[in-house]
Amino acid sequence: MFELHHGDCLEIMRGMNRESVDCIVTSPPYNKTGLMGGNVGKWDGARDWKEDIDYSTYDDNMPEEEYWKWQREILNESFRILKPSGSFFYNHKVRRYERKAYHPIVELIDHKLTFYQQIVWNRKGSVNNHKSYLSTTTELIFWFIKDKPKVNKKQAPFTSEVWTISPAFGNKHPAPFPTQLVDGCVLLTTDKNDTVLDPFMGSGTTGVACAQLGRKFIGIEIDKDYFEIAKKRIELAYSQTVMF
Repeated sequence: MFELHHGDCLEIMRGMNRESVDCIVTSPPYNKTGLMGGNVGKWDGARDWKEDIDYSTYDDNMPEEEYWKWQREILNESFRILKPSGSFFYNHKVRRYERKAYHPIVELIDHKLTFYQQIVWNRKGSVNNHKSYLSTTTELIFWFIKDKPKVNKKQAPFTSEVWTISPAFGNKHPAPFPTQLVDGCVLLTTDKNDTVLDPFMGSGTTGVACAQLGRKFIGIEIDKDYFEIAKKRIELAYSQTVMF
């Protein structure tokens, strides 16, 4: 019911069969160079972000152009492995640097997937409270498709493009998303026993949600510590599903 891979997601995805995945749900590293202007962990008044997301053994500190090139390569590889009815849900945020906002969709226009709809995740709170800007209480979920997507609005927990969900707490990963966010994506676009991929698995939230919803799961994570955390969580979730 599930496959877990420890390694580079792009390399592993290139080894997957064409049109073998029904849905992809993920949130990539947000890249500290772009968030912090190369001055990781510090804020000098011109920069807007005060938080510094530190992963366990992986450092997401890449030149901005290289980061977005990498992300477009992942979207193109996702196009190859998605079924024609498949969907890709890509969680990211509008980023700021030197008093200017940078919208991810501007950087993600040159790839094979089709931009289908933007979903707004209302987190209801924020750790970013710069005096010159309104509090950033939302993140974005970009819904990309390959051809004609499978859509099951009757079984989806959300019927509008604004999803109000509190952030996840009590998780050892620095930037986990809540299970309800995954539920919304998976229930909207898949049926039971469909296959869901998360190429940036983190602590395994997508896999846990898939176990609870009766979906097959493929997870990829490069950070060895978070891979082990995810492995334990997902194994437990699927064993409990079989038990009951």
